[in-house]
Amino acid sequence: MVFRVTGLTISTQVENKRYGTYYSPSKKYVKITCNYTAVSKIVTPVGVIEIRRKDAFQQFKWNVSKGVYEGKGGYGRADSSF
Repeated sequence: MVFRVTGLTISTQVENKRYGTYYSPSKKYVKITCNYTAVSKIVTPVGVIEIRRKDAFQQFKWNVSKGVYEGKGGYGRADSSF
């Protein structure tokens, strides 16, 4: 018996998105966050193999004069403090 796999594709999927909005004490700045689960997979003609599932986040601050600033992201959880 011979088993051959051709046409591999590596993909990343985002699951369980949770958004948060946090205001500074002066209410002049806002921080917007998104916590999610990043799922890496290999897609083959015979099925999908999950490689890794990890908590991840993206966040940034915004105000009228600066616009978007202090963007950040990575693995773990977003910082909910201002």
